[in-house]
Amino acid sequence: ITHEKQTPSVSTQNADLSYDVTYLVVVENEGGAEGSYDLFDIPSFDDDIVINSGSFTSTNGQSGILSMTNGVTNELADDQLLAGETIDTFTVVFNVTLDLTETSIDGGDNTYDECGAANGAGSPSANEGLFNTSTLDLDNDGTPEETSEVCGDLPYVTHEKTGPTVSTQNPDLSYDI
Repeated sequence: ITHEKQTPSVSTQNADLSYDVTYLVVVENEGGAEGSYDLFDIPSFDDDIVINSGSFTSTNGQSGILSMTNGVTNELADDQLLAGETIDTFTVVFNVTLDLTETSIDGGDNTYDECGAANGAGSPSANEGLFNTSTLDLDNDGTPEETSEVCGDLPYVTHEKTGPTVSTQNPDLSYDI
């Protein structure tokens, strides 16, 4: 049994300025006999990203609510049986908000660290962007046999307007602004 987590897809911005971030985790039994696994998901997002909600569904019928706390391990499957030569697919969705304003209450540093920022455009790591890890435990010992890490980024568009600058009065009594 092996697994792979795919790079997240990010929705267009919602009316409340949040985004829906979707991760797919595919667990595959490439062998011919049934086996079991435990599967976990760990969001390790930039500290300016607030998790508003989280949930998951799977093709094996399991679903649930995920923790809204960054860095908390979420259990997706416990002793899940998987027949030989079959696949379970998990869809993990977090609704998140990125707030870089100085009045933000997210506890972050108001500086967005994009994926790979710590290594200078190198490999992404925890506490950057939408960094997320899944772990697969095959022998129920609490130590994962396999880890899959992915990262994605959010946009944060702002603008600033300065002025007005008013000229001295023109000969026709108008002003240039």
